[in-house]
Amino acid sequence: MMWVQFIYVGIGGAIGCMLRYGATVIANMASWSQVITTLAVNALGSFLIGVLFTCVSRQSLYALLITGICGGFTTFSTFSLQAVQLLQQGKHTPAILYMLASLLICIACTYVGLVCGNKFIK
Repeated sequence: MMWVQFIYVGIGGAIGCMLRYGATVIANMASWSQVITTLAVNALGSFLIGVLFTCVSRQSLYALLITGICGGFTTFSTFSLQAVQLLQQGKHTPAILYMLASLLICIACTYVGLVCGNKFIK
């Protein structure tokens, strides 16, 4: 039944990628910078993964919601590219602030998500 997990991850990944693209389209319409958009998406995804981790016990739901949707929605590769581009442009201070903010905010959001999830399921 391992192939069933792959199906769940694939479906979730497709949903997460579409949500990510939708967030980008909306952010572009609102004239947000790409860096702020990526940070916001990753922070939201970090919060959601914290909540879901506490609520999901079935492996199939874990594959669909956490690995699939959250994995497809958040984007470490885009964050990495944007950080390197800022460094290449000589914008060292904004690059360092972006990297630190992404790390600290996303870890904090995951923690808050775990706390909220634990309160929700108890």
